[in-house]
Parts: sequence; C-alpha cells; structure tokens
Amino acid sequence: MKETKIKKVSKIKTDDHGYAYVDLELEDGTRGYYPNDREALSSFTKGSKVRYIDTKVFAGREKINGLTKIKDMVTTKIKRVGSISVGNNNTFYMEVETEDEVVGFHFSDSRKNLSSLKPGTLIQYSDTKEVEGKGTFFVGLNKVVQYSPDERRQLSIVRQSSIKAAIEILSIASPKGRWVKPDGSVDSEGAVNDVLTIAEMLIDYAIVD
Repeated sequence: MKETKIKKVSKIKTDDHGYAYVDLELEDGTRGYYPNDREALSSFTKGSKVRYIDTKVFAGREKINGLTKIKDMVTTKIKRVGSISVGNNNTFYMEVETEDEVVGFHFSDSRKNLSSLKPGTLIQYSDTKEVEGKGTFFVGLNKVVQYSPDERRQLSIVRQSSIKAAIEILSIASPKGRWVKPDGSVDSEGAVNDVLTIAEMLIDYAIVD
C-alpha cells in the first residue's frame, strides 16, 4: 500500500454506463481515475490523506486501485465511563463519554483493557459509526501510553502511598463504619469511590512537574 495526499480532484463525473468516478492527481505524481459511489467519492478532497494499492490501465485509462481515505486520529480524554457488560462471543463493552462530549460504546475481548479506561485517560480513535438499533460505536479506540516503564513504576508507588493515606484519613473521619450497610455487608463501591477521591487529590499534590 502506498500513502500520499490528494493534490487535485475533479468534480464527480459519470461514464457511459452510469458509473460515478473522479479524476485525481496525487502528490506522489500518480494520475488516474477512481470509481465508487457518490457518497464515497464526495469524501475525497484536496489535501486528503489516502492510501492505494497500485494503478492499472483499464478501458484505455489509468485507474487507481484500492484507494481509501486515511482518517486523522482524534486525541482526547475520557470524561465518564459506564459499567462493563458482557456481549456476544465472550466480548465486553461499556459506554464511554469523552471530554469533547462524544458518547459511544467501546468493545474489547479483554475486561482488563476496558477496566484500564478511566476518567482522565488519554485516548485516540479514528471514527465513530452508527449501528441501527444499537447506538454509536467508537472505531479504533486505543489508550495512549503516556509514561515510560520507570515513570509508571514511580506513579504506582505514589498511588499506593496516596491510597494508604486516604484510608487513614477516612478512618479518622468516620470511625463508626462509614461503608457498613444495615444488613452488615460492606458497600464496596462506595468505599472505593471515597478512597480514590481523596487519593487523587493527594496524588496531584505529591507529583511535581
């Protein structure tokens, strides 16, 4: 596959058989026509990043084969995540809302991969698509690695210390069983949320830019 950009693109034309196409000049010097439906052809504009397989003479003209548009990755942070649910074929999914207010579902074969996505996590995705009756889905969503192995290790130490300090703070502030339910069971989710809220504040204080 070859990657380049569109230098010139014609208006959408129709051949003698009623098929739509555009004439293209690419920045790598390639010239030719590319047939497709009108919706796909309208997405090709001057400056668009594209990839293609090759060119071949067809019906007396140079035809560009396998032309596809390369979409720029969107980089953003997660604002909110929903609970993890089990889908078909042992897959997992959850709803994700980004800081630029895009909401959609993200699928993965690994529950661990989904659980690593939290508010504040930096992510990239290539697109979103609508599936009739099911909603919006992210395409190509990935977590952006922001730290080297040594930085992750140091941050892990800071987090562990902050969590320990948060538990001590809450123990002093609420000595009578803050997360014990009337039936004697523990409100685990409430406990974790309270501890992490304070821990995140301590992490921000502990990390020096």
